Amino acid sequence: MRTISPPRHQRAASESRVVDRGMHMSKRGRPDKRHRRVISMRLTLVSSGGIAVALLAQAGKSEAEGVTAEAVTEMDESEAKECLRSHGPLVFEKLTTLNPRVAAVLAKHKHGLALNALESIDEATAIALSRAECDLSLDGLMTVDEPAALALSRSQAKLSMTGLCELKSVALARKLAKQGHLRLPRIPVIDHPVAAVMGECRCTLEAGQLTILDHEAVARALVGDGQRDVSLPYLQTLTADGAKGLIDAQCDLRFPNLTSIDEDTANVLAHHIGVLDLDSACSVSTKALEALLGNSGSIGLGSLPSLGDPVSAGVLDALAKHGWPLCLSGLRSITPEEAAALRDRRSATDLAGIKTLTQPTAEALLHCRGYLWLTGVERLEPGVAETLLRHKASPGTGFVFSVDLREAMPERLVEAFERHEGVSFGNPYCP
Repeated sequence: MRTISPPRHQRAASESRVVDRGMHMSKRGRPDKRHRRVISMRLTLVSSGGIAVALLAQAGKSEAEGVTAEAVTEMDESEAKECLRSHGPLVFEKLTTLNPRVAAVLAKHKHGLALNALESIDEATAIALSRAECDLSLDGLMTVDEPAALALSRSQAKLSMTGLCELKSVALARKLAKQGHLRLPRIPVIDHPVAAVMGECRCTLEAGQLTILDHEAVARALVGDGQRDVSLPYLQTLTADGAKGLIDAQCDLRFPNLTSIDEDTANVLAHHIGVLDLDSACSVSTKALEALLGNSGSIGLGSLPSLGDPVSAGVLDALAKHGWPLCLSGLRSITPEEAAALRDRRSATDLAGIKTLTQPTAEALLHCRGYLWLTGVERLEPGVAETLLRHKASPGTGFVFSVDLREAMPERLVEAFERHEGVSFGNPYCP
């Protein structure tokens, strides 16, 4: 493990495993001046645990862009010192442990240091690495205890720790947040003290695996300057405080696995402008639904089983006034009263969950002011087709059915549908 230069009989084989991109050597064995340029070298093992540093010396200090050691799992101080010859980033893909003495040597490197395979870090090693002045990547660490976190928080280097599954150290959170953009893609929950630090530093946040959003500062960090959408596919809990940080910017909010919304949270989201994807929300009270329909943008409520039992006048009024596309594909049936409210909507409504269209419902939907997607309908009750053919067609209005429905209809009615400008099989833009 300690051998730097391999035995003579191994050198040829080991050197052949080194990828040398673009090197042109002169007769003296030095890089040809005609081809001097930045190169990238990927170094493999020379001997068990060792590093092929001989090539760095051969290439010359000004030539090496960086070193990636593919299979190095251990390192001593002398080997670390040899790595400092590189004038590019040092990347160790399988170095899982690091003692403080070696860390102190590597911290002297000036051109970037990636130790993403480290599985843990103690305080002494963290203190050594905190003296690094180059970019320091520790993306493999999932947890860091408070002493090590405190040491890393004092680092002057730009620090990356995207593998963290929890962040409880306020000091480390402040260090990461002060860098401007905080990437914590694996953290499910952000505690309030850490959230408060994000608010103080006004950083932006990337945390795609959050399961709970209950702090306004975290939400504001997710939104950032409002130029990007917020997508949290694992979110299970959204509180009113969390929602408050989302509504100031015009951006799309996508929470496809959020199953419930309480009334307080819905009242906040009512002031949002942009897409609101709540396609798994199946537990929404009447008051909450009425509030959500105040959102100025498309809304996905594809798992909502009903509009209320019975539906309230407030929900009916909100349905009619909402002027953007609305997905209600979880509804299996609608009453004539609900159909009348949906008829008055001036944008598309997805009602793909309805399997049978009844005559009273068809009468109520007639002369709709937007597109009604009824692509799940498998059967029309007697007289429904004739009723729909009375629809007064105008641009942006009409009924959209699946092409499969044609098989369940008489040919004369299929032909009548195809001639009608307000009825379509599959494509509302070319009825």
